[in-house]
Amino acid sequence: MPTVMMGSQVKSLLLIASQLSGYPIPADAPTPVVTEVTAPEMAKDQCGGDDPLHVLMCPLLGFYEWPTTNDANIGTRPERIVIRSDAEDSANTIAVHELTHWLQFHNGFHPTTCPDLFLIEYQAYTVTMKYMVTYEGVAIPEEYGVPGVSCPTQPRKETK
Repeated sequence: MPTVMMGSQVKSLLLIASQLSGYPIPADAPTPVVTEVTAPEMAKDQCGGDDPLHVLMCPLLGFYEWPTTNDANIGTRPERIVIRSDAEDSANTIAVHELTHWLQFHNGFHPTTCPDLFLIEYQAYTVTMKYMVTYEGVAIPEEYGVPGVSCPTQPRKETK
């Protein structure tokens, strides 16, 4: 069953994400709500089902879903941050990553092209690594690299 992360904890993590990312916390924005779910709940919500195969194949540890109003493709959707409570990374680490996306959105960065989508993930992963090293005393993992976002390459124009 989903649980909501304590407001004081979210405020503290938001302050850290702001400091590490350089994005200010907008004065008029309400404190974000972070909901913690299990792997089956995440898989059911985002990956098509909560059966063992969907749970195994669902790569998500968390997500930030920006709000929409009357979007023809999406409809009206409230803002939400959802994180896995049972992931190998700490809930705080995942929350800092998603709160960085919240800060990006609330500071007017609304990407629609692949290079910008890559940039927001790169920024959030960088903040995540800074958080893990600074606040959790974790060494940067050997497998750490660029985020799992890639842009399609443009075909080369042939010259004659």
